[in-house]
Amino acid sequence: MKKALLFLVIFALCKLPVFSQTVFWSDNFDLNQGWTLGQNWNINGGKLQFNWSATIVNFDLSAVSPAIELDNNVQDLIITQSLDALGANNPPETAEIYLLVSGEEHLLWSHSLDAGSWGSPSGTEIIFDISDFAGQTVQFKFRTFGQSAYNWNWWWVFDMKLTALYENDLAAISITGSNIVS
Repeated sequence: MKKALLFLVIFALCKLPVFSQTVFWSDNFDLNQGWTLGQNWNINGGKLQFNWSATIVNFDLSAVSPAIELDNNVQDLIITQSLDALGANNPPETAEIYLLVSGEEHLLWSHSLDAGSWGSPSGTEIIFDISDFAGQTVQFKFRTFGQSAYNWNWWWVFDMKLTALYENDLAAISITGSNIVS
């Protein structure tokens, strides 16, 4: 009886669908792969970087990704980043991340420098569910604005990843070893 029950459980598990979240696009910033970079933005040393120098007053500067066609099963945007603030003004300088679709901006994240630095200097992951934009062509925009770029030390983006959720059936097609359940 135990053998039959064990066999039934194993057979049922093999019939369950298996889901896999897979990275289908990534950028680790080893090269500039089509990014449009505003003043004080650059790609260097495996990072997309915004730096305070040269100091600019009343600034609004962006880095925009190339167009990316999202998979129909897209799930998450994962960004590994770090922001280091020197100080703050009133009104404060701000960092924002947008998803751009057909010229329309969708704000994903905003951080005010008066809240201080954000993340570890070696990078901290932040995850956004972008499944509502599946199958569309998008761009990502990193925007900084405020009174003076001097209040920044840096905003470093170490990498970006897009994941999709795929459903695949898993089936046992052969057994190696004894075929007797004991």
